[in-house]
Amino acid sequence: PAQHFSIDDFYDQPAASGKSIAGWFQTPGQSISGVVARALSPADTRAQTDMQTKQPRYFSDGRPMLTMTIPLLVQPQPDFPDGRAAWVISAGDREDLDIAMQAAGCKPRTVPEAGAVITITFTGYKQIPGFGVPKKVKQISYQRPPNTANGNGQPAAVVAPPPPPQQVPQPQ
Repeated sequence: PAQHFSIDDFYDQPAASGKSIAGWFQTPGQSISGVVARALSPADTRAQTDMQTKQPRYFSDGRPMLTMTIPLLVQPQPDFPDGRAAWVISAGDREDLDIAMQAAGCKPRTVPEAGAVITITFTGYKQIPGFGVPKKVKQISYQRPPNTANGNGQPAAVVAPPPPPQQVPQPQ
């Protein structure tokens, strides 16, 4: 049977946000900066999926594990030719992002602001007990949009993308 959806269902869909930056980080020292492309909405959150089964993941108490996709404007380069990228964050990066945002003057547990500059630097690996693959460790910095940082509370205009990502030379 045909399914019917509301206008709210239509507008609550995730918006296109570009290629994920997750696989881009290969060598410790790599860094990428991006401007948050637009205001985030509930459509930018979704259940994590198991990489093998493609089924949603749940905590032992039945709550779904969630991710949030942050659309970024970055300097165009071969990996991001249109200057659009997406940072899909889960619990592992959530706390670090929250700490960076609080250091910039944001309230705890808020979403990144449109026009803010986020810089993610891959610093190395950390072995997690019980997991075979080490976790990538990142350092995150957050710069509030200019007209929000000065306290007038108005949404920021999206600014030009930041400088190109830093590529670390590969050993010969």
